[in-house]
This record gives sequence, C-alpha cells and structure tokens, in this order.
Amino acid sequence: MMKHIFAIFILFFATIGHAQDEEIVIEAMMAQGYESYIEGDYETAIAVYKKALEMDPFSALANSQIAMSYFKLGDYDSAIVYSDKVIQDNNDANYVLSSYVTKGSSLDIIGETDASIELFKEGIEKFPKSNYLHFNLGANYFKINDVTNAEYHAVQSATIAPGHHTSHFLLAHINHKQEEKIPTLLTSFYFLLAEPHTEKSVEALDMVYTNFNSGITKETTKERTPKNMNSTLGATSEFGSAELMLSVLEASKSLEKNKYKSEDELFIENTTSFFTMLGDTTKETDGLLKGFYIPFFYKLAQSDHMETFCHYVQQSKNENSIAWVKEHEEKINAMFTWLNS
Repeated sequence: MMKHIFAIFILFFATIGHAQDEEIVIEAMMAQGYESYIEGDYETAIAVYKKALEMDPFSALANSQIAMSYFKLGDYDSAIVYSDKVIQDNNDANYVLSSYVTKGSSLDIIGETDASIELFKEGIEKFPKSNYLHFNLGANYFKINDVTNAEYHAVQSATIAPGHHTSHFLLAHINHKQEEKIPTLLTSFYFLLAEPHTEKSVEALDMVYTNFNSGITKETTKERTPKNMNSTLGATSEFGSAELMLSVLEASKSLEKNKYKSEDELFIENTTSFFTMLGDTTKETDGLLKGFYIPFFYKLAQSDHMETFCHYVQQSKNENSIAWVKEHEEKINAMFTWLNS
C-alpha cells in the first residue's frame, strides 16, 4: 500500500515539474518572439510565437503578437485570422483590445472600411475608455466624410488620453475641414508642441498659417497702406470675437508701428495676444476646447516661454526657428520643465 502511495507522489511531483518546465520554456519563447518583433524581424517573431502555440494553443499573447507581426508585414488577411482567435477566445482583456485595433486597422487597409467601423464600435462597447478604439473609429469616419462622428470620437480619444498627440492632429484636420478656425489653431498648436518636426508637423503648421492669415481682405490706398478691412466671419461662429481678433491681428502687420518687425516677431506677438484674448473672454470650462486647450494656452501666454514655444512649433518649415532652437537648448529645456511642473 505504501509503495502505491509513494508512486502516486512521484507521478504528481513529476507532472508539476514538467508543467513548470513547460511554462519556463513558453516564457522564454515569448521573450524571444517579443525581442524579434521589437527589432523588426517579424518573420522570426511569427515562427517563435507559433512554436509557443504548439505548447499553449490558446495563448492570447502569442496569437495577438502573431497578428501584429503579420500586420507589420502587410499580410492583413493573416492578421485578421489571428486577431479573431483572441477576440473569440476573449480570455485576456489587454490582448483582446489590441486585437480589435489590429483587426480593425487591417480591415480598413484592405478596403473594408465599413466593416472596420462596425468592429471598432463593437470594441468600444467592451472597452469604452480605449482611446485607441475611439481614435481609429474617428479616423475611419473622417475617411468617409462623416465629420460629426469623426469629431465625436476624436474628442473622446483626446479627452481619455491627452498624451496621444495624433488625436489632436486628427482633430485639427476635422476642424479645418469644417472651417472652424479657432479649434483648428488650438489643436494644431497642441500637436506641434508634441511633434514639431515630422511630415505631419508640416501639415499642422500649414493649418496654423492658413487659419491665422485667413478671414480678412484688405483694401489699400495708392501708397499700398491699408484702408479698409473686410471680415469674412461666419454669422453663427461660436468663436466670432476670437475670429475677429485674428483678422485684426493679421491686418495690424501693416501698421506703422510694426513696419520694421520681422515675421517671426509678429508671429510671437500675435500668437501671445491670441492665447491671451481667448483666455480672457472664455468663462466656460466644459469640454475639450474650453476646459483643456484654452486654459493650457492661456497659462502659456502668461509665462516667459512664448518666444521659445513659437520657434519650437515652427521647426518643420521655418529656417529661422530651426536655427533658433539649435542655439537655445537651455530655453527649450526650461520650457518643458515649466510645462511638466
């Protein structure tokens, strides 16, 4: 009898030992697969993760990473297949969420934008606080020119995760398409503070220049001095007074007192005046515009960092600003120390 009990104990502990060894091997494979993925060796990552699946077929981590690797390789059909495994098993919320993003993005790329929209909506029902799902859904709505839904979900994304700067970039494009000058300026400026010298930055800075300089035509005298200003404000503009201020600031460039000021000096002065005026005239604090952007830029306008800010956000196109930033690293660091304080 004792021999049988002893044999059972040996089998039990051997089973535990084997399971522990297998778990260690799987963890090692996951680490190796992740390292290959980070290095951009997606084929190797897929091979390693598939080996891990032989030992643990329902691994949400392995399936989701395989899906992401296929996505990186441009094999969107395979990315969808492995994303579905995770979504259907629904075992690990983090990997289910990432699989919704991978599958939805894949569907959009292969031309199934409507299906992508429905999938992101389904994902948001499960993960209503996911800025990634809101952002991607907003981007898809913008793609099909549904700006109302695009704006709603872009705002949700930026509100949930203000540090996701591409959400601000999407909002800038949505607002610009709707010819909403003040929101376009605020969202573009905020994006440029986070991402000042990329291809997207060129687009954002162009939107700043366009919306700062639009909205007014000037009649001039024979001496080429301004005689009359004709504003083109919308009658129902929520920010009518602010848009009028932009027109006045633009026209003021031609005044005698500004005759010898550079474009850079005028940009700094006018941007500071614009932020200050918005803060002084906005009393409500609800929503992303009035509760986040305007207070943020109003505080910045009251600081000693406006010159630094204005040069920093123009790095993608303004040669003077590029040189200024290179020569004033201490001021750049001081601005971000202040922003993070």
